[in-house]
Amino acid sequence: MIPYFQFQQNTRYTARVIQYTQNSLVIHCNGLRHELHCPDICPAKEFDLIQFSVTYKNNTPTIKDITIVHASDIAAHEREQFLSLIDPARITAAHLFAKITALMHRWFLREDFLEVRTPLLSKSPNLEFGLRNFKVYAGNNEQFFLPTSPEYSMKRLLTAGHPRIFQLAPVFRDAEPKSNSHLHEFTMLEWYRAYTDYITIMNDCQSLLYTLVKELSEDASPNIIYNSQTIDFTPPWRTVTVHELYVSVMGVNLATITAAAFRAALHALDIAINENADWDECFFLSWVQCIEPALGFNPVFVKDFPVRYAALAATASNDIWEYAQRFELYIGGLELANAFTELTDPVLQKERFIQEQQRRNDSSPLPAELLQTLRWGMPPSAGIALGIERLMMLLGGFQDIHRTSILP
Repeated sequence: MIPYFQFQQNTRYTARVIQYTQNSLVIHCNGLRHELHCPDICPAKEFDLIQFSVTYKNNTPTIKDITIVHASDIAAHEREQFLSLIDPARITAAHLFAKITALMHRWFLREDFLEVRTPLLSKSPNLEFGLRNFKVYAGNNEQFFLPTSPEYSMKRLLTAGHPRIFQLAPVFRDAEPKSNSHLHEFTMLEWYRAYTDYITIMNDCQSLLYTLVKELSEDASPNIIYNSQTIDFTPPWRTVTVHELYVSVMGVNLATITAAAFRAALHALDIAINENADWDECFFLSWVQCIEPALGFNPVFVKDFPVRYAALAATASNDIWEYAQRFELYIGGLELANAFTELTDPVLQKERFIQEQQRRNDSSPLPAELLQTLRWGMPPSAGIALGIERLMMLLGGFQDIHRTSILP
């Protein structure tokens, strides 16, 4: 519920004029936006600072006795910043964030998870494909990295003997694309279970989000409307492998396709791609332009990725190929979460980190603490990272992730 402010008669108020239309005046007063009846011609222009009184006619607040305190000299770009600051959607988003996180805490405590908080400054970067850390420096010019995820520290806690842990943490990602679904700083929900695999985490996802949607609904409905589409959160959710998607959508076999054949398959679908594009470029372009649009709006787990994108995930094999035990959760066309059966082999993990360093041409230190954690014997585990602001887009009907932030 948005806070309500009751104007009193025989009191002078100060406000910023936002918009004047025939018979109404939109103002920003006492931290809130108000629309008041204005029967007389308003002497003020948009963004003027005014003083006024209020009277009530048929219980409708009517503005009167307007005087200009200060004529607006706010530049156009600053006006945009101010309007973004007082956007009513931000108030709605703040209350939605509080409700979502409170319900999440209730679910995790009921499931006997321990809430943890881990450091924001790290001596080593997160070396995961496609992610970049922000660097910060202490007064003695000592270099630290802001986390793209609290994963490394939470794995240390798994090793310390905490088998079920969760955290709502601020995370930071450099080089994110400029879009309506990406932020450089956002809130991540991460949770881990020892002695299990990514299938258990899928079940957690279904239970958590199904419960969340029903409790946020006025009539306990498991459905929401997003982009004019009804999304049903009732389990079980659809599960499909990456290999199956490429066969059904593009008619290609990821286990055997070469970069040249990949480029040809994209050309056959009239998708432009550089003639020298490598396998990775073909995969990511096809993922965005072919695979994601084919996933639909209802929740779907996309699992078992190519080994080259295993990152920190364990691998397994079937009669088709070796794959990473990893899944991504898509709802309403948005990638909401990324989960692994965690790799516990320190030698293999170090090899992957070195390969990623070489691919980036990066001389940053290896994640020594995580490698040490794996050497000490991290238990078999599975974990997941879920973006809170993208979840807010779905549950609050936001088209732009930037409007889910309490401050612009």
